[in-house]
Amino acid sequence: MEKIKHLLIGLPLVLSAGITNAALINYDFTDLQNNNSIVDVWKKSVSGVTLNITASNRDQSETHKVYLDGDLKPGGIGVYTGNKDSDDLDGGGGISERLNITFDKKVELVALRFTDGDHDYMFDNDDMDFYVDDIKVLDNFDIESHDTFGHVTFSSSWFGSQFGIVADYPDDTFYLSGITIEVSEPGSLALLCLGLASIAAVKRKKIVATQRN
Repeated sequence: MEKIKHLLIGLPLVLSAGITNAALINYDFTDLQNNNSIVDVWKKSVSGVTLNITASNRDQSETHKVYLDGDLKPGGIGVYTGNKDSDDLDGGGGISERLNITFDKKVELVALRFTDGDHDYMFDNDDMDFYVDDIKVLDNFDIESHDTFGHVTFSSSWFGSQFGIVADYPDDTFYLSGITIEVSEPGSLALLCLGLASIAAVKRKKIVATQRN
């Protein structure tokens, strides 16, 4: 009877943990509070997951500024290199600008959201290179052909804690306006561990009983 009780407790916990083991988290940059601010690092926390954004050139040998453009709507995040540079993410001036996206834990990147350099969703020849943990996984990714009102959902799953977006050419002009990630829920992991512990307890009692006999 005791063995059955442990199984009845443990098995549903394991099953429920498997069903509810992830949560979507959205970061929205379309309504930035600080209009037209230039910063070294921009940080935002949502649901306990902290995001840090920095700017550089492609190989990260040069550090640039993160530009928070909230003057026009929808707003977004771009790169400012100085010398009368535009504030969007572009490849002009011989510099392939890069936004570095770092989370404080490993996540699954589900989608990115963009606005065009004119703060609309009319993308024209806007391509990007995409990096996961400093490995290029997408080359000349056409934003327009994968876009639904600025929302780019990936067909593949990208897991990591560091991601990079690079604009190659002068006509690549866009802002990052949002990110969607998926993370494991701590509560679900706790349920899984508790359920497995209950089932393990049953097995231990069975082994002890066998040895005594």
